[in-house]
Amino acid sequence: MEEPNRIEYDYTLNSDKHFFGGYFNLACNNIWLVLTGFVEEFDIKIEPKDIKLTNLKSYLKNNLSQIDFEKRADFLKRYFPIIGLLKHFSFDKKECKYQICSFIDNLDLIFKTINGLRNFYSHYYHEPLKHSSDLYSLLDKLLLEIIYIVNKNNTSVNFYRKIKS
Repeated sequence: MEEPNRIEYDYTLNSDKHFFGGYFNLACNNIWLVLTGFVEEFDIKIEPKDIKLTNLKSYLKNNLSQIDFEKRADFLKRYFPIIGLLKHFSFDKKECKYQICSFIDNLDLIFKTINGLRNFYSHYYHEPLKHSSDLYSLLDKLLLEIIYIVNKNNTSVNFYRKIKS
């Protein structure tokens, strides 16, 4: 019996860029929808047509109180689970408060990267991507924290135990 024909896409080929661009378009659209709800929820004076992924600093200000920051971060955390880790990273244990500027910079870096990947993959020709070393160090920290959480919550259950009759 013959194997069925498989469709394979290669992210390095210009002819296959549209396939990956679709995922990034969807991700950008979802982020835009959440930011639209965020602006409405917290009465931020921005027109819906002016909401962009690249001007996150206008939605989250550095001069927010700690309580307002937590409310806004928790709202975003409902839709983006990674926000919980970014919020955890921005907490200064010595001062017992959140470093809002650090949180905003990390979230802004992630959103700008997603937007840049969307532009790269959804246009026929685009300049090669250049990511900062801050992005790679942030991704490394996130990966290590996720591995730690998974290992901490992992229970060794033997799913193959014998069922007694």
